[in-house]
Amino acid sequence: MLCFVFAVLVVLLDQFIKRWVLLTLPIFENMELLPGVIGLTHVRNTGAAFSILADQKWLLIVIACIASLLLIAILLRYNEGFWGTLGLSAVLGGTIGNLVDRISYGEVVDIFEFQFVDFAIFNVADIFITLGGVTFLLYFIVTTIKPAKSSPLAEGIAAAEQVQFERPQVEDQIGLYDFQYGEESQVRDMGGYDTPTNAEPEYGEYPESGEYNEAGEYSEPEQQSDYLEADSGLPDVADMTAAIGALSSLEQELLDGSSLDDYDLDDMLREYGFEDDSSEV
Repeated sequence: MLCFVFAVLVVLLDQFIKRWVLLTLPIFENMELLPGVIGLTHVRNTGAAFSILADQKWLLIVIACIASLLLIAILLRYNEGFWGTLGLSAVLGGTIGNLVDRISYGEVVDIFEFQFVDFAIFNVADIFITLGGVTFLLYFIVTTIKPAKSSPLAEGIAAAEQVQFERPQVEDQIGLYDFQYGEESQVRDMGGYDTPTNAEPEYGEYPESGEYNEAGEYSEPEQQSDYLEADSGLPDVADMTAAIGALSSLEQELLDGSSLDDYDLDDMLREYGFEDDSSEV
């Protein structure tokens, strides 16, 4: 796998530079590399970064072995993406590079020193460990935040916000529809024609239609009610009401009477306003 090839290249580069320093530069001697910026200084470190756990050779070896195995397992089992894999591979190569030093010399060879700031002397392995760790950390942050933005909870919140934003517009559309078509439905209930808004009936088929004013209110034609009464052939509403009342009174009187023998049915009907149609010719 390419990730392990990259880690091996890091180890080879680290060990090559360290070997060159061991053969060229005596211990504690320094050499200008970039004047005023960085130089080469041959020192040894018996601890970890910044001399942590100094003189703890075997403990540091065990920690480095565990870290290396863990990184190898992660690279083998999980797909961390290009930048995530690159970062972990750099950390793995740097860890193994320093591990080789501890096993070979009992200490780590450090060579690079900043001249413009007081900082710890480091080596190639330390550079790749630092850069690889930062790369993987940035990759992890980016890949964690991005799915969070598209999570079901985030989508639900976004949908609720969209509904809240569109709801007034929908209500306005409903109100506009009622405003435009509400009065037309009343015309249909009254027996008027059932046609789309602004559609005009054929000549002679319907009475003169009403109109909508600028405010959207529907005004009925003056002859609407007369037309409906003449066309339906039904008696006047007042006459029907009086007839219903008469029938109710008759029903109550019949219920209160003990016998129908004392009543003349014809006289009773005439009393309540019902004529005998049988006498008409």
